[in-house]
Amino acid sequence: MRYGHNSDKWGEHIGSPLPSVMSIFVGTGLCVCPIVIIFGYFVIMTKPHLVIILPTNFTYTIVEADFDSHIKRGIKMEEVVYFLGAGFSAPFGIPVMSNFLVKSKDMFSKNSDKYKHLKRIFDEIDKMDKINRFYSMDVDNIEDVLSILEMNEHIGIGIPGFKKTYTDYIKAVIEYYTPKQKTEEPRLAGPGWFSRIFGYEKNDLGTALGFFVASIHNLSFQRELQRSGENIVRFNRDFDLQTHYSIITLNYDLLLENICRFIDKKYSTNGGVTFATDIHSIEVDNTNPILAKLHGSIDTTIVPPTWNKSDINPNILNAWKLAYKALVEANYIQIIGYSFPATDTYVKYLLSSAVMKAFNLKKIDVICKDDSNGTIRKKYKEFINFKYYRFINGDVREYLFKNYDVCCHPILLGDHPKKIVMNGLEKAHEAFFI
Repeated sequence: MRYGHNSDKWGEHIGSPLPSVMSIFVGTGLCVCPIVIIFGYFVIMTKPHLVIILPTNFTYTIVEADFDSHIKRGIKMEEVVYFLGAGFSAPFGIPVMSNFLVKSKDMFSKNSDKYKHLKRIFDEIDKMDKINRFYSMDVDNIEDVLSILEMNEHIGIGIPGFKKTYTDYIKAVIEYYTPKQKTEEPRLAGPGWFSRIFGYEKNDLGTALGFFVASIHNLSFQRELQRSGENIVRFNRDFDLQTHYSIITLNYDLLLENICRFIDKKYSTNGGVTFATDIHSIEVDNTNPILAKLHGSIDTTIVPPTWNKSDINPNILNAWKLAYKALVEANYIQIIGYSFPATDTYVKYLLSSAVMKAFNLKKIDVICKDDSNGTIRKKYKEFINFKYYRFINGDVREYLFKNYDVCCHPILLGDHPKKIVMNGLEKAHEAFFI
């Protein structure tokens, strides 16, 4: 069943075609509920009750409707899916495939005692120089290096249990380079207090990331002066949404989750700020934004960047199901920092599989740094035929700060705003393409 709002038609329904329906409302938390459809009359709803004003003579029909995700979130919901590649995390100092090995050696040289259990990784890597005497292989690229090591283990000539060793190696490097979330109390007094709510100063990239995550969660926040003279900030979720967000990421890091934990720890929230990460939980509560980590996460399970991705952990399979659901429902897909490497054929298959069931995909946007030859733009052009597709050679830093600027425009806010509503992400996104 499909639902409309303030229109003359109401999708498919039980029974004969309906006359004009001014509004259709659902307001309970039940899975299935009778809905009264009034012919030609206004229906006024105030949460959580349904108030109906009728003349003495009226006709009504009762139908049963499934409370799908669009109904629970709001009838006119737009679904926006962010697809994040390594280029999204790179500005924060987190290694990408091409510099992972170099950065990991820096980490090891500075902390050799702490990471001595990883030394055999580097011993095995050093043996690979011989390869280039015969074949062209980038032994500085961690994906190629680990793929060779996994091939050795796959055919029975590798070191027993070595897969766990290089999984630990990847986790250690990502954790080492992930910026530590600020722990001191944010300064909430004085001009521009709102730029420091995530513990960073105004021009710090961590501030821009905080505003991005808060926008994904449709948060608003306001400062309140207590009788004691102390300033506190309260965060609130806007459940009367026009946009619901999902994030699909290929990154292992905890950049996004750390912002949520910081908000929950430092501020008063109405129910906490978190992502939906389980395919079953969203059937019960689908108001939280989805986070699907296709390669896993350093705090749970990871899929190493090798040729062999056949050994799928249940946690990873859950993430793929979440990603598929988000892509099927997407109205807008916004790809950021993903260079579309040739080895990631499975991403093409995921996108292709989901679009077979997609009902109303309106636009696909790609924001990614490109070289002077337009190599990445060409790869996307070869794959995406969609009329409403855009590519921009763009910087993640600039993208995140564009959203910050839209949320905190100083002319509109002044130095001492009482409340800021983070609902400008789509406006900022469009402005980035101008």
